[in-house]
Amino acid sequence: MFSDEYDSDYEADFDEEIINELEENRKLSIINNFKNYIVSEPEFYGISNVSNFFIMENLCNTHSDKKPKIKLTLQQLKLFDDLYMEIYGYVPHEKQCENLANFIYKKMYV
Repeated sequence: MFSDEYDSDYEADFDEEIINELEENRKLSIINNFKNYIVSEPEFYGISNVSNFFIMENLCNTHSDKKPKIKLTLQQLKLFDDLYMEIYGYVPHEKQCENLANFIYKKMYV
């Protein structure tokens, strides 16, 4: 017979795995909504060809020593702000948004 300690450890691991998967799905859903809004911006018409997972991976990897090539409009910046607010609960610095936009541009046009 299994001990109660073993069962509770197994359930805790399983619950954490499910929670992580649900959190990832939540983020991917938010990114999908972001893409649906920003696709109407002329500079981002090709964003449908960029995977949600690629954007999710680069949300945190947006630090660049180079000056961003892209200058976001106020409307675009608001959409990026909303994306970060929904996922992380904070409004990022404008450069962080522009760096993410650069990652997306490179993926769209290369």
